[in-house]
Amino acid sequence: MSEYENDILINCGFKSGDLLGVWPEVYLKYSNDESEINYHFDYIVCKIRENSVSLQDVYKELLITDEQDKKKLKTTLRKVRLIEPKAKDTDFLRYFPDLAEFSNSRSDDC
Repeated sequence: MSEYENDILINCGFKSGDLLGVWPEVYLKYSNDESEINYHFDYIVCKIRENSVSLQDVYKELLITDEQDKKKLKTTLRKVRLIEPKAKDTDFLRYFPDLAEFSNSRSDDC
């Protein structure tokens, strides 16, 4: 990592040794009855947690109750190697974004 990149991360509230995840080309879409907003981020950086969030936790957080939707998510998580091939719903993801920590610690410039 360059000194410039390191300085940016430190100024955003990250500390040396923090485990970080980087997601390039992130698209988010939000809509309701009155409006629609499309967001595009070149990349998102946040702290990640290891082995602390179960598949059940993810389903609950994302409000996933349909079994087909759960199956699709599990397939995706297997493909990107965040869960083991025979993972159960009680098993933990290898890594999971710590978005609450990120939003509480970032500076206004990030």
